[in-house]
Amino acid sequence: MVSTAISELGIDVSEAFARPITPEVLEATDVVVTMGHSVGVFDIPDRVRHEDSGVGDPVGAQLDEVRRVREDIKRRVRTLLDSLGVEETQ
Repeated sequence: MVSTAISELGIDVSEAFARPITPEVLEATDVVVTMGHSVGVFDIPDRVRHEDSGVGDPVGAQLDEVRRVREDIKRRVRTLLDSLGVEETQ
């Protein structure tokens, strides 16, 4: 259901995978966004802004619930981009 809801946005997720948060990734970033506690334990450098969306895990949910989570994430991303002064592109 998750891939269906994402493909409705015109996004191909056939080769997508979760990327681990490594010390190297954290050293090279200004902002890290996590989506709940499933990412494991890691130390975030003081200079890195951390946003945790805390959205529910839509895996196994009905399509309507997956769409609700998708729209929640979309709204949160837009809010974050706005706070960073980044214009949305499509």
